[in-house]
Amino acid sequence: MKLEYVPVEGKLPGSEAVLYTTPAGTKVRLHSLCVKNTDSDFQLTKLYVRGSGATSILLLHFNLPAGHSVWFEESELPVLNEGDTVRGEAEDADMVEYVMSFIEERAV
Repeated sequence: MKLEYVPVEGKLPGSEAVLYTTPAGTKVRLHSLCVKNTDSDFQLTKLYVRGSGATSILLLHFNLPAGHSVWFEESELPVLNEGDTVRGEAEDADMVEYVMSFIEERAV
């Protein structure tokens, strides 16, 4: 077994879109997640997990105040299997930044 730390960052789009896809032959723990509102107004923020071939399951849904950040730790976040995706959206595109870190477990 090989463990690898994988950081992912970007800005949330204005409609639900894929932010991360679990690679083939991998099991992943979503280790941490931080979102920050860079807008001057509240941003409705949604994050989802979608299993392979399934519909999206709402993971987080909140109104993020202007200039604020929210941080989530490993114990509050799911384990992902091959093909699962983390998806997200904000009320206005490119106004909410995100940083996620994953621990990928691969068979050697």
